Amino acid sequence: MSTVNYKENLNHVKAFVFDVDGVLTNGNVMITTNGEMYREMNTKDGYAMKCALEQGFRIAIISGGTNEGVRSRLKALGVDSVYLGAHHKMNPTKILFSAMILSQKRSYTWAMTPQTLK
Repeated sequence: MSTVNYKENLNHVKAFVFDVDGVLTNGNVMITTNGEMYREMNTKDGYAMKCALEQGFRIAIISGGTNEGVRSRLKALGVDSVYLGAHHKMNPTKILFSAMILSQKRSYTWAMTPQTLK
């Protein structure tokens, strides 16, 4: 068993993977009479992601949702790895992880939310 303090491991984090619903939103969905679904994203999350990208971190979004407005918002922030319609999130995660290792010639430590692993 490792005796390394988790704070020491934070120095090795190079990328973050997030889900959307309940992670970048408050978990509520407003449904209109036309059947459209609206989600609310917090601008503070957007600011934090933009700052992380500017510091050289990679950010990936893997969501079961298919709303292209979500992709547009994240692309505007600079997030280039956005996977929508991914109900089984481990498959895109493995693809992302492999691509980042191959393209950067180094390994990454991923910080993942519990929802991302479902």
